[in-house]
Amino acid sequence: MKSYCCSAMQHFAQFECDYCGDKLLCPQSIIHEDDSDYGIIVHDDTKSIIQINYCPWCGSSLRKQDIFNVSKVSKENEIQK
Repeated sequence: MKSYCCSAMQHFAQFECDYCGDKLLCPQSIIHEDDSDYGIIVHDDTKSIIQINYCPWCGSSLRKQDIFNVSKVSKENEIQK
């Protein structure tokens, strides 16, 4: 199971509407997730998405490279102690 930065991001990234059938057209769907990219869905009937690099709720970086660098620095700091 994929981990998310916060419960709000998990809820909206995994949201599926049983009524609409298309996440990009559902007015209740806010976040689109594609591999390692995240975006905010623009509800203007064009299926547009604005890519985001930070979580709108907790501010955590959503880029895999940033997440890797943070964990790498944390491990290096532990080794130095």
